[in-house]
Amino acid sequence: MKRSAFKEINSTQRFARQILKGDRRLKYLNYRFAWNFFPKLKYVAKFPTHVDIEITNKCNLRCVMCPHGFPTAEFRKSLGSMDPELAKKVIDEGCKKGLASIKVNWRGEPLIWKKNMRKLISYAKKKGIVDIMMNTNGLLLNNEFSKELIASGLDQISFSVDGTSSKTYESIRQGGNYFNAIGNIERFINIRNDMKRIKPLVRVQMVKQNDNIHEVDAFIKKWTSLVDSITFQDYTNRGETTGRLNETKDGYHTVGRRACPQIWQRIVVTWDGKVVMCCRDWNSENVLGELDYSRGRDLESFWSGKKLKKIRRLHLRRDVDKITACAKCTYKESFRWKKLK
Repeated sequence: MKRSAFKEINSTQRFARQILKGDRRLKYLNYRFAWNFFPKLKYVAKFPTHVDIEITNKCNLRCVMCPHGFPTAEFRKSLGSMDPELAKKVIDEGCKKGLASIKVNWRGEPLIWKKNMRKLISYAKKKGIVDIMMNTNGLLLNNEFSKELIASGLDQISFSVDGTSSKTYESIRQGGNYFNAIGNIERFINIRNDMKRIKPLVRVQMVKQNDNIHEVDAFIKKWTSLVDSITFQDYTNRGETTGRLNETKDGYHTVGRRACPQIWQRIVVTWDGKVVMCCRDWNSENVLGELDYSRGRDLESFWSGKKLKKIRRLHLRRDVDKITACAKCTYKESFRWKKLK
């Protein structure tokens, strides 16, 4: 039995129908096959299916579940934004080797990178990236910036909201303004519709935790008729122990670890060019190396390199506790589950 950290409702099929038109049909189907089945087959492709490109790790909020909310001294020292040329090199390499999907953020707020955003997304789309996505708090949007993002070729945008009242939202997303966030999201949707665009797919997501669990039903009611999908993610504070996993009270409990699908699907490039094993390694504890295209240290060399090969072997042997970042990871897909009697 496999439990998931994510639950999606109100998902629309119109985006999928649009994506599957014309010559993109085969590319999209191949992409989804690789994403879903390579981890099950434990097949290591020449290149990852997906890359998280951390265009910046700066943020305008201090959310309680995020490294920005409780930054370590090391995290404070390492804030910055990516050189656009590095981002292009990653996309160039990926497009030659089978990359299908990118997300233009990781630990930061991508809209801070405003002056480069549209150009990069348009560049990636012209190069043939099938699925380009972004997670954002939406607070830095205005009408003009919204139009730019919609016209850029962005495929999916996920707005993190985490509540249906200003009290709840602002207690979690510290430094934010609930009404500004909601207004920006609603205007973004209206602008997209006025431009007669199907893309980007608009998702709102909530990280479920004790302070907002009472607003889940209201959250669904608020957004069902407005957005293309609604996602709930289980709480993690990016540094907790695995003890919280069994607090879900959904009739299942953990019975050991399993090979995590992420190390057969995706990889992360930080703003300063470091290559990290997965998007759950928030503190970059398992850095595989640093990109240097002038010396042949490209992303493929780390994806197929000795360090990640060793990590995959440990996962297959269920020795994940020997890997620094994995030992305390709470990603449900990396655990085996059993239904309680």
